[in-house]
Amino acid sequence: MKAQELRIGNFIRWEDDSNEIIQVESIEKGKEETKDMYFVNGGWIEDFIPVPLTQEWLLKFGFEKEEAEAIGIAVWDEFYIGDFQVSNHGVGLTPYHLIAYQGRVINIYYVHELQNLYFCITREELPVLESSKFN
Repeated sequence: MKAQELRIGNFIRWEDDSNEIIQVESIEKGKEETKDMYFVNGGWIEDFIPVPLTQEWLLKFGFEKEEAEAIGIAVWDEFYIGDFQVSNHGVGLTPYHLIAYQGRVINIYYVHELQNLYFCITREELPVLESSKFN
């Protein structure tokens, strides 16, 4: 994961025994001897990993699930917030897909990617339900 992929508010995970999920509050470039390093919330960026996008995360963001549709051996699950659609074709360990405007399909693997694309398209932050727990 690169610092350039992150925005304030993105969810990422500590890569340690705690596996704690945090929300990005600061992104800083190092100074002097650490000038080629980036720090997130005061920790070295290399100590963090992206959070895989799952159905659970989509529901935490307030997406509504539409009933699965079977096509051959594949099952399609679709999730919506307004006109914003994310679908998963459910064959093995596959990525979720963002179905953007004009039918363009973009693969999404991680929570921060969904947050960033949602903001780029809607100019709004992806809402998080108050009752959601992240760990």
